[in-house]
Amino acid sequence: MNGQTRRGAGGGLLAWLFLLLLGPPTAALLYAFWPYPKARGMPRLVANVQAEYALLHRLEPEAIRRAQRVDAALHELLFRRTGLETLLHPPPGARDGSTPRLRGLSDFPLVLRYSLRLSALRVGVLLGVLPLVLALSLHAIIDGATARRLRRLRAARESSFLYHRYKLTLFCSLWGLAACYLLPPIILDPRWIIPPFVIAFSATLRMTTACFKKYL
Repeated sequence: MNGQTRRGAGGGLLAWLFLLLLGPPTAALLYAFWPYPKARGMPRLVANVQAEYALLHRLEPEAIRRAQRVDAALHELLFRRTGLETLLHPPPGARDGSTPRLRGLSDFPLVLRYSLRLSALRVGVLLGVLPLVLALSLHAIIDGATARRLRRLRAARESSFLYHRYKLTLFCSLWGLAACYLLPPIILDPRWIIPPFVIAFSATLRMTTACFKKYL
């Protein structure tokens, strides 16, 4: 692995860490306290988290149990062991929604707590979808490898341009799912968000495997 490849892998890892760890709290903070056109405040953020929990409880109760396990692990790691749990008491105005403005550092742990609750819920949903994604990915790889073998037997034209574009689309589908489902601190129905990305990922994986030029 040369230096350029290592730098690219390191940059990709940092981008994923930012998207998964810092992205949801940043989006929640901007959603609750961005002053234009009007700050929503902590009550709106809390209401969104509770409403999505209620929606998932009706759709898939098992996702709630997975989310509770993930949430408990994150709470233990980020709040109890660091001592931030003592800062999780909301300020008086946050209880009645009378003053939705940011009140300094005391609001940051609370925003982080609710954004992690929402992220835990959505990670629980993604874990439930994971077996389906793996099954579709296996089917796509087998079908793509078969198409690749037939192309090589027929001495058909190979295109590295298509392979690299399909590979880029493959990673973009993962980024798109993470950005569209894990980041927004609003109420999202996974039935309308996850299936398009799963279909795009499996179809692109099939085409990427079919266009792979090197020997397997």
